[in-house]
Amino acid sequence: MHFQCFNEITHQSPIVLLDRDNTINVDEGYTYRIEDFKFVNQAIQLINFLSINELPVVIVSNQSGINLGKFGFTECINFNTHVASELSKLNVKTLSAVFCPHSPDEKCFCRKPKTKMVELVSRIYSCSTSSMLFVGDAKSDELMAAASKLAFININSRFLNNQLHDWLLSVAK
Repeated sequence: MHFQCFNEITHQSPIVLLDRDNTINVDEGYTYRIEDFKFVNQAIQLINFLSINELPVVIVSNQSGINLGKFGFTECINFNTHVASELSKLNVKTLSAVFCPHSPDEKCFCRKPKTKMVELVSRIYSCSTSSMLFVGDAKSDELMAAASKLAFININSRFLNNQLHDWLLSVAK
């Protein structure tokens, strides 16, 4: 598991955890080249919500392409930095990225749907999982959220905006 920090580490609550590929950016298979970056259409609605409500983001992502030899740590870190920069241009503060470089065959302790990446984020930012939301697109995202007791919203939900507002109201109580 690798932690990449973009902003000062302070207590944060609430925090929105975002899967990267096919949630923020279009993934056409091991996306790591900056010139291939494109926002997922549904991400624009999510980004607007995050910006308006000044919600900080942590990217939580499986990046098996590293250990499969498709790209290296440096390319992944550069791509994550680019994603954070693009989000910043749209007034979304990306705190950090946490990613697992292992392939599914490696049976590591950190690959989604396991919960180690969420546990790390919770510990670093002193934020309870009850104050976190995970937005993703895959079954592994949903399973990790359930195992971590996180609220989960699928980026492809046709009720995305309503679900985001409902979650924010629930953590504001």
